[in-house]
Amino acid sequence: MSPKFSQSFKKQAVEKALNRQDNTSLKEVADSLGVGLSSLSRWTLQAKNQELETISFNEVNNIVIIQRISETFNKKCIFIEKHSHFILTNTRKLECANGV
Repeated sequence: MSPKFSQSFKKQAVEKALNRQDNTSLKEVADSLGVGLSSLSRWTLQAKNQELETISFNEVNNIVIIQRISETFNKKCIFIEKHSHFILTNTRKLECANGV
């Protein structure tokens, strides 16, 4: 007999699946939750179809958009951090060349 999961658990599982990093597979999320990939896939699809009492499709889209913006922002911060010496040095050179 397959285990029964509460609506609350399913909602949290779907949220975790939808908020996963790009390099994390749905299978890895399912394994971390102790559920089958087919179950998590079905719950995620149901959530997108608003069949579960969970976040709405618009909220799902907003979460995905926010997650992608956050990842882009983090990548840009890492880039700036790695290249800050170069950026500051060349900015100073430009300021000096322009008489600022």
